[in-house]
Amino acid sequence: MKLRKLGRAGFDVSEIAHGVWGMSSWSGSNDQESRAALQLSVDLGCNFFDSAWAYGEGKGDTFAGEVLRNNPGKGPASHPRSLL
Repeated sequence: MKLRKLGRAGFDVSEIAHGVWGMSSWSGSNDQESRAALQLSVDLGCNFFDSAWAYGEGKGDTFAGEVLRNNPGKGPASHPRSLL
């Protein structure tokens, strides 16, 4: 996964973000598949996630948080200047 600097903050973020809207109680979404998709994106180097509370009232945030907690050193919190 290629990384780029994010503005003046200098965070290294993946060029591709993983959005969580479709896994947040969206019609036809499957929780197990959603978690597996997030895990695969982290395994491939993604550390940039598009999320909002409005996406399933936080369900997507919960999934992203679970995956990031299970993968220390990967994801946005691994950056030395992270706000997380």
